[in-house]
Amino acid sequence: MQGTVHGCSSLMRLATVLSLCWLGQVQAAEPRVVILQADEGEHLTRRWGYPLTIKVDPLTAGATQFSIGTEDIAPGKAIPVHRHMHAEEVVIVQSGTVLARVGEQAVKVEAGGMAFAPANTWMSFENIGSTPARVIWVFPKPGFEEYVRATSVPAGQPAVPFTAAELSVIRERYKDHIDLAQPTTAAYQTEVTPKE
Repeated sequence: MQGTVHGCSSLMRLATVLSLCWLGQVQAAEPRVVILQADEGEHLTRRWGYPLTIKVDPLTAGATQFSIGTEDIAPGKAIPVHRHMHAEEVVIVQSGTVLARVGEQAVKVEAGGMAFAPANTWMSFENIGSTPARVIWVFPKPGFEEYVRATSVPAGQPAVPFTAAELSVIRERYKDHIDLAQPTTAAYQTEVTPKE
């Protein structure tokens, strides 16, 4: 079930949001109460195949202090080594088992566990279980979700990977929000068919 944002479907809203993100014209909504079920929110698929949901951010709820979302990680796959220069991050394991590498630590984290990464700390999260893992990401400052939208498509639409040149442009645009240890497409091993 898709959640709604401002009374319109997530897909309709997302098309507008993506257009505005690309043009750099995204503006926050008026803050309001939002109560979501587990299957509600702005459902997206990363262009490298990972499903995710933006739950609360400036666009979905008018949040001014943070953004929250979930991301699914298939068994044997990982959110690659990266860091966020703009904010601290909390990652909560909602289901499954991940190997959390944060700073100099590497710890197996099961459902209900969490990791905190200060700003500018290298981290990765690998699903070491036999079932999909879902993590919840929480940032005390908005911004990362803009990168997420720019690198995703609405759930159910084909998730065609970016070319290296396309991804390079997006990474440059959002470099203040995310830095990946490996350049371009090498950071994300995709399950979907690359562009030719």
